[in-house]
Amino acid sequence: GLSSQNVDIVDFLSKASLIGLAFVFALQPWLRNMMGGIFIFADSKFTVNDEIRIMGVEGSVVGVTLRHTKVRRADNAIVYVPNSRVLQHPVANFSTRDTRL
Repeated sequence: GLSSQNVDIVDFLSKASLIGLAFVFALQPWLRNMMGGIFIFADSKFTVNDEIRIMGVEGSVVGVTLRHTKVRRADNAIVYVPNSRVLQHPVANFSTRDTRL
């Protein structure tokens, strides 16, 4: 075992815990965006080709990944909105307007 190799187990476990904690904190933004992508797919507030406005960005949705939503603005610029932000802010979907008279 570790104690027979002259390794201080308490020191080893404390360092391993710190490394694990740092790893978890480093993954938080990625995990938030990934979960946001899953919720966007499940919730279906918008899909590709829908016209939306989120956080002041208005345009057509050209893609949704686990990390971000790609929106093409009227000037053809592509804006990548992190999915964690999409979940935290209101989304206006202009493609779902009722067209009945």
